[in-house]
Amino acid sequence: MDINPCSAHASFNFEIVLTLNKLRMFNDEAVRELDKDVARQFFRVQGLPIPGDQAVDETKPVPILQNKSQDKSTDKSQDKSEDKENVG
Repeated sequence: MDINPCSAHASFNFEIVLTLNKLRMFNDEAVRELDKDVARQFFRVQGLPIPGDQAVDETKPVPILQNKSQDKSTDKSQDKSEDKENVG
């Protein structure tokens, strides 16, 4: 197979360009800001949500998940405070 069939669709290429923020090369070409602008315009014209608008900021640290036993105690205290608010 010479060409990836998915890459034949403009929407796929544009979605990749907008979703992968650190992408520098795509299909043997440099990814430029103009490419991202064209991709955004494509989704606007199609009336579709623009991929990557809700992308994760890769520069921010990822929160550490708590132990399940800690989660349960936190959930119980939140439930009690919600119950107090609902009583009245």
